[in-house]
Amino acid sequence: MDIKKLTTLGILTVLLVGVTLWLFTYKNYSKVQNEQQVSPSSTQQIISQSDDKNSNLDMSSTNEKTAITSENQKQNTQATYEQITPNKAKQLMDSESDYILLDVRTQQEYDDAHIEGAILIPDSEIKLRAQEVLKNKDQLILVYCRSGRRSKLASQELANQGYTNVKEFGGIHEWQYGTVK
Repeated sequence: MDIKKLTTLGILTVLLVGVTLWLFTYKNYSKVQNEQQVSPSSTQQIISQSDDKNSNLDMSSTNEKTAITSENQKQNTQATYEQITPNKAKQLMDSESDYILLDVRTQQEYDDAHIEGAILIPDSEIKLRAQEVLKNKDQLILVYCRSGRRSKLASQELANQGYTNVKEFGGIHEWQYGTVK
């Protein structure tokens, strides 16, 4: 065989392997997408699986594969909080008795005006003080700030710390039910 035929044959072989790998990956990706919500970590798992099945490369050890899978599972089960409207927060406050109303603004903002019954833990202190102040991780916690940005960050931090009933309702600017000083 001459060099042109060998080169052409090599290119065709590489293309065939690439297309086969892509089809296999796409087939598995579609399968996972139908079974669950696809995230970047599950896509990485599919690519890892197809690499394992379609390549002769060794990934160094099965322990690395297990560690990658465990990390992907942790990412897929990230703790969350629920975002609700101020109206829904008011309904919960009227119907529930065992809840905490959490203001995550600054001391100055709290002193100027806050929702009656709220306790203050500034968003910058949530990470350090939450477990000290908020003892029951299953208790209903209603979180607000001035406009909604800090309350979202604080709510996610609470969820990350294991609080299971966190509801964020935005900012005091949207609150239509009165405040106290």
